Amino acid sequence: MKNTKLWKKTLITLFVIQILFAIAISSMAAFDFSLFAENFGFTAQPTMGILKHITVYNMFLSGGVCVLGILWISKDNIAGYQAAILLGTLMFLVSFIVAIKFDRVDMIFYDSIRAIIMAVLGYSGYQVLRNKK
Repeated sequence: MKNTKLWKKTLITLFVIQILFAIAISSMAAFDFSLFAENFGFTAQPTMGILKHITVYNMFLSGGVCVLGILWISKDNIAGYQAAILLGTLMFLVSFIVAIKFDRVDMIFYDSIRAIIMAVLGYSGYQVLRNKK
């Protein structure tokens, strides 16, 4: 890739978007789990407390990896691109499963496309930095 600044900025922007999604989803799950459940087409039950905690934990973990990815990419550390590959791949798998399980076609169009772009840019950046060494 010739214009590395453009794809680095694009990748950082994708990380920022994921951080914002992680904050929104974890906040919704933490403060109003019934609304969260309703958005995915199921009714919250008192026994679903563990699902609430897992969702909040996973979103904070995802956001944290994105913050680290931004820091690493801004310092040309190869770990930032590896984080993008990992997150992009996991986001794609999760969005595809959610789309099928909860009949949410919007997950295919928004999250899957964003995830694929993140993984491809991460892989491209990884290749560039690996070939420099």
